[in-house]
Amino acid sequence: MESLVAEKNLEFLLHVIPPPMRLNWSTPRSLFISTFLNHIRGDKAPIGHLYVEFPLLNGDQVITGMSRNKMDVIDSIKLVQGKKLGLGTFFYDFDGKLDSVKDARDEIIWAKNKNRHASIRVSISEEKAQKMQDFLNQWITRGSFHHYSGGLRVAIGEGSGCAEFGMHFLGMALGLHATHPEWMRSVLVPDSLIGGGFAEHAARISVLSILKNGNRWAHQDESHHVYATPDPELIFDWIQSHTAELTPEKVTWSSGKFVQEEFKVSYPQEPLNSAQEQWAKVIEKVLEK
Repeated sequence: MESLVAEKNLEFLLHVIPPPMRLNWSTPRSLFISTFLNHIRGDKAPIGHLYVEFPLLNGDQVITGMSRNKMDVIDSIKLVQGKKLGLGTFFYDFDGKLDSVKDARDEIIWAKNKNRHASIRVSISEEKAQKMQDFLNQWITRGSFHHYSGGLRVAIGEGSGCAEFGMHFLGMALGLHATHPEWMRSVLVPDSLIGGGFAEHAARISVLSILKNGNRWAHQDESHHVYATPDPELIFDWIQSHTAELTPEKVTWSSGKFVQEEFKVSYPQEPLNSAQEQWAKVIEKVLEK
């Protein structure tokens, strides 16, 4: 099987686009303000984005990512304020979607022109390419793509944010759980700022509460929930000073062999016509390249 890698030159790519202005994670307040400022710029990737690209065995390509269904900054604030989510936005299950090939290609070209694109490349076997296709097929048919959040488990099909989605495919490509510690953001979110019913928190937390009381993250001995996510900004920084090509031998930070878990979700099965539409929008036909 390894000879097929060289013969057919099968390759997985992880496309990384950082935000236009660095997000300030020093406090909840500073994070909210810097995120808001990036959104009002009308940028294509206000908090950064990741896309995955891999071959199908018929010669076509898949290129896609996970996104929240489009909302402008006003609608987004209305949702957060209306539901009084506060920092529950970290864990809230937003309406998600798979990015189309066209949107992905357009954004990658746009990001390259702004020097805001980097990629990680991994040579893969036909077997790994097939596993990626099988995973994406489950992701579609089981309705996982409708769920966008940092508080969901990708491996069992609950849904994901864009970064977790990208890391899962990178793990499949390398056969290792390969999210580098330097790519992770991790904060202790004060329970007093989490609203929206997350973890049975009945409190309703306004945007004003974040601005007024969000002067620090929680201490370890205070009531909190951990929010940890791969960060496009940190991944982009890492790629700038490291090789863009990874092999299993180079991944000294792995936490073990990658094993695909069974999907354990009870979301409504995606109708056949909808599933076909999802596949059609994420596949780049070889004759169209």
